[in-house]
Amino acid sequence: MKSLLTVFAVILAVVLCFPSSSNAGEKTMIGGILQIPKASTAPTIDGVLDPIWKNVTAYPLLKPEGGTNDTLAAKYMDHFTTFRLMWDADNFYAFVSVVDDTLNTVQTAPYFDDCVELFFDGFNSKFTNHGDGDSSVQWRWVYDIRDTSSLTISSGFRGPGTWKWLKTNSGFNFELAIPKASLGNKAPLEDDHVIGFEISNNDNDNATDAQHVLHWWTTNGNTWANPSLYGTAILSSTEVSDMLVIPKTDTPPTLNGVMGDGEWDIANEISLNQHEGDPAHPESTYTRIGDHITTAFTMWDADNFYAFVKVIDDTLNTVQTAPYFDDCVELFFDGYNAKLTNHGNGDSSVQWRWVYGIDDTSSLTISSGFKGPGSWKWLQTTNGFNLELAIPKASLGNKCPLVDDQVIGFEISNNDNDNATSPQHVLHWWTTNGNTWANPSLYGTALLKGGPGAVAELPTVVTSYELGQNYPNPFNPSTNITFALPKSERVKLAVYNLLGKEVAVLANGVRSAGPHMVSFNAGNLASGVYFYKLQTETTILTKKMVFIK
Repeated sequence: MKSLLTVFAVILAVVLCFPSSSNAGEKTMIGGILQIPKASTAPTIDGVLDPIWKNVTAYPLLKPEGGTNDTLAAKYMDHFTTFRLMWDADNFYAFVSVVDDTLNTVQTAPYFDDCVELFFDGFNSKFTNHGDGDSSVQWRWVYDIRDTSSLTISSGFRGPGTWKWLKTNSGFNFELAIPKASLGNKAPLEDDHVIGFEISNNDNDNATDAQHVLHWWTTNGNTWANPSLYGTAILSSTEVSDMLVIPKTDTPPTLNGVMGDGEWDIANEISLNQHEGDPAHPESTYTRIGDHITTAFTMWDADNFYAFVKVIDDTLNTVQTAPYFDDCVELFFDGYNAKLTNHGNGDSSVQWRWVYGIDDTSSLTISSGFKGPGSWKWLQTTNGFNLELAIPKASLGNKCPLVDDQVIGFEISNNDNDNATSPQHVLHWWTTNGNTWANPSLYGTALLKGGPGAVAELPTVVTSYELGQNYPNPFNPSTNITFALPKSERVKLAVYNLLGKEVAVLANGVRSAGPHMVSFNAGNLASGVYFYKLQTETTILTKKMVFIK
């Protein structure tokens, strides 16, 4: 276990290097708005990270209450917290992981205890007084509480929901589902609904110390009374599942180690939170938090598989006794998701490795089935490094066909070794087992999703009127809209703002039977929710979309 000073150094690095991330194919933060993905299946509320949670980015609480610009060292050194969020038509879900060396409860008041609090302003009203407009509500769980005695703390909150907490080696995990009936009109659970939101973790190491509080959005301690202090979030219609969706890109990235020019905007981001060798409590160990933090973006096209890896690490080494003991990044592919237990069986698995600081191909070809290392660029950062890479189709061969809607086995890992004698530390996206190099059944499952807004996704023979969901959504500034007609006729496809004012006409005239696609550029409009309507002689279809600059 590293010292708290080391933990603090890495946490400060997170402040600088965690400004935006993504999940389920969209940015986690777009224009300062938190994207909360829709759950395709409900998680089991047991305090254990279900597979679906692994595809939701873990986001840190970096704002210490009473601090200025995230600089209160004592509060960072005291505890560290990450959260993941999802929703569906029935519940709002959260998974919170807390690293904390001292856990207390039963103080003079529950808000002085070690606890987790969630704040909702269902219509993002930004009122300065709780209760104004009947749109804000607060939810609290106190550490070690197994009943509902301390959970209903707002008159607008009509039930505590379902939750489970799990003690870990270095703190606890907390998982909850707040039912729609409990939130009522405080936070309607609807596609692309914008809400005010905040989440906090209180910590009190003994009965006499002042509390330490970490927030996601604010450093102000008046969140309980002032909804204007909450951040803004959107209940995204983009679904997340236990299968990682790897989107297809129309714009190959320039390999320079920098995320720029919107090239990675459609890519998902996954957190490498699974600590090798710690299957019981992979999500919260001081070793992981204090040693290094890693996230990765992935996408593909017909020619290459692309990845962008961000590593925060205070000590970087190479040239050990073997490359897999070095600071390195590894990708694992099982092109047909065979889940065989031995690498090479069925000729469908292949591994790729880059060792920190390597500019040539000497250590990259490590599997007989891998015929070339591809192209990459690594860039030293203030707190670690970025790695941007393209693995060509020719190199993967039949190990991982790059075709629309191909289901593959996939894993990505980051090895870290702070000196030549220490054992390595390894973070994975999916598993805590260290045998990924030999056992493809340990990989997660991913889908090489077909192209954005592809007309091919609509049937060639159309028997009914169809209006597809725009893609991407949310978008900035362009998106694609598909529609289909069972017969040739006059149609109008227009975009409207929330006041019902027409802001754009995308189609107005006779269109043939079959599928169609149009593009919409909202560059001259303000961020917000818009509606697009397809109108024919007999049919009107409407859908919602979100534009965020």
